[in-house]
Amino acid sequence: MPSICTEKLKGLIFPGFRLKSEPNITIMKTDFDQIENDRMIDDPMNYKWGICYFNRKDSRILVPKRIRGMGWTLNFGNIYTYVLIILMIATIIYISKIFS
Repeated sequence: MPSICTEKLKGLIFPGFRLKSEPNITIMKTDFDQIENDRMIDDPMNYKWGICYFNRKDSRILVPKRIRGMGWTLNFGNIYTYVLIILMIATIIYISKIFS
């Protein structure tokens, strides 16, 4: 039996993406359709040094890894990825100064 919390979250829509409670929905809204997104992820030309995903045409910050189910990776072709990294580092530095 699913918990009450799970029932409340089922189908909840966040800005830009949805929880996977319905089949065949995209994780993030982009200008490309899902087939194009999958093609870009699988294209080895979109990877720097074979591990860093870099695609300026893809507007997503987080993209699934090549091997589905292995997690997510950052799109280093998107400027907001660098903003996210700087915010994460600043948060870590701020928290470490509070507790030192």
